[in-house]
Amino acid sequence: MVLSCPRCGAPAEPGAAFCRSCGSPLAPPTPPAFSVHELLIGDVPVAFSAALGWGPVRIVFTDQRVLAMWTGPHQFLPSPRLYRDWKASLPSLPPTRNLDGNWVNGPEAPAWDFDNSAILDIRVGKERGILTDPDVSDLSIKALSDGTRTTALGGMPLRPRSEVAMIFRVPGPAPPIEEFLRGMPIRAAVR
Repeated sequence: MVLSCPRCGAPAEPGAAFCRSCGSPLAPPTPPAFSVHELLIGDVPVAFSAALGWGPVRIVFTDQRVLAMWTGPHQFLPSPRLYRDWKASLPSLPPTRNLDGNWVNGPEAPAWDFDNSAILDIRVGKERGILTDPDVSDLSIKALSDGTRTTALGGMPLRPRSEVAMIFRVPGPAPPIEEFLRGMPIRAAVR
């Protein structure tokens, strides 16, 4: 029920479709949007972002999205010290990756957030390059951007619907990581 005219502020009569003072339509208030619960399917709790944002992350897979959440100090440019600190903090046993339940945003700041339908390609393999680390695998996720990519320096505008490649370092060999990803909602994108 509208109590006053949104245009002129005059009191509205109960059940009236138009304001008696100015003639503006009196639309009934819209009901609150129905909230659909987002389900947490699994996560990679220990990873390191290595592309346009350098630092430790948690990669979360829900029934609707893939998110990377900052879990420690991060910066825009590569920092060997940040990487060494992350490696020194790794647990001796591989962390649990499969979870379930309702997804609730935690205290971590988002680094990336993509709808599952935007994920184009996911690959896991051995790290390649000059300074490689034999104890980690590369996890590469290619997605279509919605126009903004959050990084250590804040939102960074990108061309909407452009391809974005996210590269992460994940402890352990590639086969178990790939097997885990094949159990996630984005399994069709795993190559």
